[in-house]
Amino acid sequence: MNRAQRRATKAVPVERGAAVTLAYLCPGDVSALFHESCRRLREYELFRTFAAMNGQPYDSVPVSGLQLGSLSRRAGSGGIADARNYLTREFLASESEWLLMIDADMGFPPYALHRMLGAALNDGLKPIIGGLCFALSTVGYDEDTQAETREVFPTIGIWDRNDAGEVIGFKYVLKWDKGAVIQVDMTGAACLLIHRSVFETIGTGGWWAPIDAPEGAKDRDCIPRFSEDVSFFIRASEAGFKPWLDTQCGTAHDKGGIHVCEATWDFQQEVKAAAAIFQDEKAPAPLERPGTSPIPK
Repeated sequence: MNRAQRRATKAVPVERGAAVTLAYLCPGDVSALFHESCRRLREYELFRTFAAMNGQPYDSVPVSGLQLGSLSRRAGSGGIADARNYLTREFLASESEWLLMIDADMGFPPYALHRMLGAALNDGLKPIIGGLCFALSTVGYDEDTQAETREVFPTIGIWDRNDAGEVIGFKYVLKWDKGAVIQVDMTGAACLLIHRSVFETIGTGGWWAPIDAPEGAKDRDCIPRFSEDVSFFIRASEAGFKPWLDTQCGTAHDKGGIHVCEATWDFQQEVKAAAAIFQDEKAPAPLERPGTSPIPK
């Protein structure tokens, strides 16, 4: 390994005493959305710290004067699980209590951390809580033009199980209470706050390692394993943890210049409804995302 490779794989040390560690992985660069979001988050933290020092809580957030550490890991699409495991090990070796895992193609509001942390500490500990994220998934393909048809989906899932009780996929939740903290089965790892007790309870070094899909899982022949984030949530579920989702903590997903967010989802649904009225027929059922179970009606 040469000097450039060693430098690229070296993590940034976590500040001593940091209460939360922000961890991200990237292919070598980050989205402008992510960069600006991190800058605004640090700025927000700085103002909060000054306010706390002067006895004036900033924005009525329950935790004040928070120290924020950071970790990063360079990884391509084939090394995401290993990179997440690496970041988790480095986090557990630090003194931080919470791991804030955010993908480097995400945009998030400056108050995202404290919105989620406040919800996590309110009315009993919620050791896993995520922000509201959306994915842009391929749902069709035109052989003549080689064009892909894509749709926006909220990364809010409930487990789909076989008769033996094994997870064979997840079903999308397409309606939710806006501005609420809701309980889910999985929500991806694009913007996720996790207490260290979750990893310690799972108790392995492969928290994010892909799990083999059981019989009955959709597309098992071509996708024999669950993704690293779904695998983490399966392990967390088996360890007795139930994830939560803060629907008021919205994010934006940078998909090659297309920013996918709640407004994109709302617009897509309005277009579908308008098209159905124009065609004088019922709105078509939401298309199924490849590799998952059918969406519940």
